[in-house]
Amino acid sequence: APLAERQRLLDLDPSHDQVIKPYMGGRELNTDPLHRPHRYTIDFEERSLEEATRWPELLEGLRERVSESRLQHRNPKIRAYPWWQHWNTRAALYKRLRSKERVLLTNAQAAAHLCFAFVPTGTVFANSLNILPDADMSTFALLQSRIHEQWAWLFSSTLGDQIRYNPTDCYETFPFPSLSETQRLHLRDLGEAYHESRAMIMSDQALRDQELDGSPTEGLTATYNRFHDPQCHAVAIQRLRRLRAALDQAALEAYGWDDLSLHYAWVDHYTQIQSPTVPDQAREEECLWRYTLTPALRDELIRRLYALAVLRSGGGEKL
Repeated sequence: APLAERQRLLDLDPSHDQVIKPYMGGRELNTDPLHRPHRYTIDFEERSLEEATRWPELLEGLRERVSESRLQHRNPKIRAYPWWQHWNTRAALYKRLRSKERVLLTNAQAAAHLCFAFVPTGTVFANSLNILPDADMSTFALLQSRIHEQWAWLFSSTLGDQIRYNPTDCYETFPFPSLSETQRLHLRDLGEAYHESRAMIMSDQALRDQELDGSPTEGLTATYNRFHDPQCHAVAIQRLRRLRAALDQAALEAYGWDDLSLHYAWVDHYTQIQSPTVPDQAREEECLWRYTLTPALRDELIRRLYALAVLRSGGGEKL
């Protein structure tokens, strides 16, 4: 329903605010500069039908729009489930989120870039999102580093040139480094700087007027398109590239792999052809450039990460 309908219901009865909640999916995460929910949903949580009658207009709206399809659903579990409640609500997850001010999200459906972002709790999250309730800023720094990104691209399913991040395949199998307190704090500080700098690039119009030719605010997808655009030399994007490299270096040090040096190149996503300098404009249309680790370094990192993961699993468990 339009936002005006939500406002009408709140004017009618302010207690509607208890059960009309913001609803967030991958669209808001990836396209809104502030990751703001643009939609709302009726959420009675685990209230009984008798408790839900406290809000008769909302209940009647659900009865008209939802009850018939629920009661006629081919899945008997869904038919037997209370039709006024969201199906498969992950109640235990939301109970954990009540004590948290923010939570780390990434897209669960196909996306052009692997992006993680913290958003406030108190929202109903769509099944198009992955929710990492216990992640802190040091975890964000590791996940947003290219070390984890290479692992994710290897173990994720893909749709064309897009990644579909599955926590079971990518997060739970990833061999996180054992961090000292000093390393954890260093990663936390770098993660904060990266998250804040990226947020300013997306949402601060004054910064965009100064460094991005006055282009309007934009979300994660558009920002990372700039990040990987060989022709983008904006000061803000170059600063974000340096911060991303700092995340990579801190992650590398956390593993103790001092014998490795980070090398970057413009790599064509399709052919893996690399260019150490800015690619020729004439080739741009036929290539999908990514500013990333060189293929040789990527392969060595994957080899080491895989060996570490197998070692931790006891050597016999398949990943």
